[in-house]
Amino acid sequence: MSSNYDGPTSPGSIRPSQLITSFGPGSIFQTENDSVLIMGLQNWSKVKKKYKSLHHPVLQGITRKKGFKVPISEGKKEVITCVSFPSWGVCTQCKRLQQHNPVPKNGETEFHCMDCNETLVYARFIVMCDNGHIDEFPWARWAHKNEPEYHDTEEGTCKKPKLYFYSKGRSPGLSNYFIKCVECNSKADVGSAISVNPNGLLELDENYQCSRKRPWLGDVDSRCDQIPYGVQTRASNVYFPSVISAVYVKKWVNEAQQIIRENLESIQDNLQSGYPPEEIAERQHYFKNLKDDPYWTIQRISDEIRRWEDAEKKDYTKSSESEIKKDEYDDMTTTKSYESDDFHLSTEDVHSDISPYVESLKTLKRITELKVIRGFTRGQAADPFSPDSASNVNYCPLSTKNENWLPAVENHGEGIFFTLNSEKLRKWEEENNSVKLRFSAMKKGFLEWAKERRWQPDVELFSPRYVLLHTLAHLMIMELSNSVGYNAASIRERIYGTQGSSGIMLYTSSSSAEGSLGGLVRLGESISFKDLLLRTISRSRRCSRDPLCDEEDPMKKQNMPPISRLNGSACYACCLVPETSCENSNRLLDRQFIHNDEYGFFKDLE
Repeated sequence: MSSNYDGPTSPGSIRPSQLITSFGPGSIFQTENDSVLIMGLQNWSKVKKKYKSLHHPVLQGITRKKGFKVPISEGKKEVITCVSFPSWGVCTQCKRLQQHNPVPKNGETEFHCMDCNETLVYARFIVMCDNGHIDEFPWARWAHKNEPEYHDTEEGTCKKPKLYFYSKGRSPGLSNYFIKCVECNSKADVGSAISVNPNGLLELDENYQCSRKRPWLGDVDSRCDQIPYGVQTRASNVYFPSVISAVYVKKWVNEAQQIIRENLESIQDNLQSGYPPEEIAERQHYFKNLKDDPYWTIQRISDEIRRWEDAEKKDYTKSSESEIKKDEYDDMTTTKSYESDDFHLSTEDVHSDISPYVESLKTLKRITELKVIRGFTRGQAADPFSPDSASNVNYCPLSTKNENWLPAVENHGEGIFFTLNSEKLRKWEEENNSVKLRFSAMKKGFLEWAKERRWQPDVELFSPRYVLLHTLAHLMIMELSNSVGYNAASIRERIYGTQGSSGIMLYTSSSSAEGSLGGLVRLGESISFKDLLLRTISRSRRCSRDPLCDEEDPMKKQNMPPISRLNGSACYACCLVPETSCENSNRLLDRQFIHNDEYGFFKDLE
């Protein structure tokens, strides 16, 4: 990671997976000695050999990009550009608050106080707005906010303010932290400046406006109608990445598709030049070895080229990850077995004890997941299920230029995929009135909660079957963490719960592993999976917080805040899992849908 636009100093290192999650373009990353802002894609290295190109047709169609890139480090060479931010620091010895140079002197990795030469730590506050603009905190103005004269001139009452940041130590609250100017003895606490008081900066000026600065892009936005507010530099609401992912399934990893991915640029150029897929398949040398296989006729190869082309050109304006999931679900339910470097699926027999409930069972000895960051927000997270074309999503740009690629990471792992009995599931959600009423209360709470965040969720994505599948996935993750060599945070879910779908995929995913431990696959075999499911159903019947947890009823909480109605019987003692495991941030869960004696889907399964 490079420390500034051209400087040789590196403040630290960062994993590729972090660049598309917590620390992507526009984020603030805390290194050992500083706080840095990750610059936009326009400042990332242009050297092609430092990137691995990745492709997925549906992801490319949804994001409207030609491909994705993974930064590759080369020894100690810098790849990602960053700049020190905020540029204010506090001396660890004398507490002097001061602005430092963009880069440490003489190749050092830390900044030093102008008075005592001790180490500086980054200032605790910055300013941002909900449109994503970000700037330095107005330290001098805030210290003199109680001096009306200060607001009348550029410099204020002090021509050269000398600021100190200290705490009275009475309590850890921010109101006990002060900025003091020793030149005129003006001081002010910082408690009212942070985001809990969104109008705090108006204390400086009732017309205080956003600076519209976008330092990760190196520019100033054209306009902004949001009121800026102070926020702690390390606050969790400074950066919310929007990540979309896809799993490579058989239709995208067969022999022809692998060649298409490797030679995509050439094939796209030929298609744009007017050559039909049949002629490309027949003429291009990279299909030569493939044509030696009797199965791969010119027609089959051209069909694969056309399949890729159609996926990229499809209109995805109303689609997001749900379109990808439909593609994955259809492929995995129809594939009996397949083996490649990116995808290895085997069909297992469903044990007779659970066959009335489970329709199909697959083990995934090899799974490859592609994760892409398409933008980010500040202040509030965007709806993870919204397409990036949604009018209510105010994504901050990743670059000043209209790049034809996005940062990505490729993860590998193993998993289990299974589907519930579709007819039994349809009857359960359509004919059981208690299920409908309980889900309706959760859905109402979820929509009210989403409205507070200016989300416009697609209501078709959520149904009683989604809550059932989502809850079952969480309970199985908890049970799996006790049975395999992975902790709960390492196991992820992928819920296929729209109408016509009834699947769950539980899998591991890591960019640092080229394989898996094999534990999930072994538990996906017929008898082992039967035992796993029975243990999971048993787990759903108990919680250390019972009877309180078991008696949670969203229908009885209609007058309570929406956040208290997002779930039914679900808490951290029974089925809430780490955020890294859940696709919906532990929302829409209810273990009553699993075991309830009256309406539980698995009520008769012992």
